[in-house]
Amino acid sequence: RSMLADKLRMALASKKLPVFVSAASQQNTGNSTVLSIASPAGVQAGDLLIAFMMSSNTGTSFAAEAGWTEISDVNGLCIKYKVAADTDGSASFDASSSTTILAGSILAFRDAAYDTLGSYVSGSGSIIEAPQITTSIADCMLLGFACKFAVSAAISNTALMTPLVSNSDSTSPSWKVFGEDLSAAGTTGTRWFDTNGSGGTNFYAVLLSIKPA
Repeated sequence: RSMLADKLRMALASKKLPVFVSAASQQNTGNSTVLSIASPAGVQAGDLLIAFMMSSNTGTSFAAEAGWTEISDVNGLCIKYKVAADTDGSASFDASSSTTILAGSILAFRDAAYDTLGSYVSGSGSIIEAPQITTSIADCMLLGFACKFAVSAAISNTALMTPLVSNSDSTSPSWKVFGEDLSAAGTTGTRWFDTNGSGGTNFYAVLLSIKPA
């Protein structure tokens, strides 16, 4: 066996892929200006934390938060990420631009780094299709974030994606985060999200990828 082949086998054997650790969610039942989300269980220093946040007012914008990098803040929907410095992954997000219903989740991933975000899609029907994205390297994890400003909306996806977070209780909004392991780099194709007949209010979705750290 060649030394190069041995080194390649060792590199492949030691390669770590993004792993979902856990998530924590919060839904304020009344109007507020701050969204406080507890730490996902089992967070370790170096974990990637991704926060998906929603406001019932599409004009809401979320303020900058120390340590968090904002990658999207549009139509009352905000996505931020950070690398955990310790075992505390909790955060309080300021949305004092307006007083509204706030909700969201923080998801923790191990051996992961942020890769890229796609474009939001919106609609008022029960089915929408999130545009594809292009991952930068192989072995990424694709995340699908879908939010419906309605109560008890049971959001589903094709069999490709596995639910990681789900909230469809009697308080609006309803949301779900899905995950899917990708083996190859490049375009992901689109992903459909379905509220199973719950139409009539704004329905949003977007794809995001994280890569091996």
